Amino acid sequence: MGLRTIRDHVEGTTVRSAGGSDLMSTRRERLLTMVFDGRQLGAYGLDGHAHKEEWKRIDEMLALAHALVGADLDYEVEGITLLPTRQGIPTPDFEALLRSGRRVRIELCRLSDRSEKQYIDALSEIGRRAESAASRHASLDSVIGKDTVFVRFYGDPPTSKDIAPAAAELAEVIVRDVPQKSASTTLWPVGAEHPTLSRLGAHWARDRRPQTARVMMDPMRQAVRPDLEATFEPMFKQKARKFSLYSDGLPVWLAFYGDTGMTFPLAAVDSIARREDFDPHPFERVIVGCFTAGVVFERGTPPRYTSLTSTG
Repeated sequence: MGLRTIRDHVEGTTVRSAGGSDLMSTRRERLLTMVFDGRQLGAYGLDGHAHKEEWKRIDEMLALAHALVGADLDYEVEGITLLPTRQGIPTPDFEALLRSGRRVRIELCRLSDRSEKQYIDALSEIGRRAESAASRHASLDSVIGKDTVFVRFYGDPPTSKDIAPAAAELAEVIVRDVPQKSASTTLWPVGAEHPTLSRLGAHWARDRRPQTARVMMDPMRQAVRPDLEATFEPMFKQKARKFSLYSDGLPVWLAFYGDTGMTFPLAAVDSIARREDFDPHPFERVIVGCFTAGVVFERGTPPRYTSLTSTG
């Protein structure tokens, strides 16, 4: 049976330590029970045949939920409505009904860095091409059953010229090497017969945990050090220029999401949280959050930082 809902995916990909406490269980439940358009987030389906726009909206809901939970603002929100795009007019992404009875608009942004995006896009393309090529050799089910091939790179980020040879080599690993190993968390280095993958420091594992793809690419967190501080300020100024169109007379929150696909989401939140002189005007609040932490900027008050260790 495949993954059916966001809750299925989150619970199916959660790593739990044997005998240890699950420190994030409360935070996961807060995320999954946030209400968008009258439905809990965890109840939304993950249909592989969904239209591109449907995937985009689900992705936006997940991003906002992560940012709000990271900043503990989910406690203030009763429900969130996705706003339809207005032709030719900048439209905020959401409107929220707060438990106080107030309504606010919310515009979503993503912290990003060009070099990091190129790095993650290159890894994703290698994985996509490798899975496609391996499937042409044989059905993946006949090669590795229902398992997933998990790949981590410890070397330099791949260049555009590395994508084709790395994907071809990874397809060979999937078809020839992976079936020889049992499922485990052990990461095996690729052999010297795969020169591109060897230079990139690729290691792989045969993983039995349910995933959303058969080939999962994991960016090594030391490979790219993005300048997210430089991303935050220009994006804030760009959004501030559109404030009057976002507002329609309502207060507006600007929410920055530290994407879980980023190599340093928590470091980005921590860095921006130290900007005690930041003025969020014209927005009522500027929020920077990832799943484990967040900071809220409001005029006239110090930045409010919350994290997994302080609020669970």
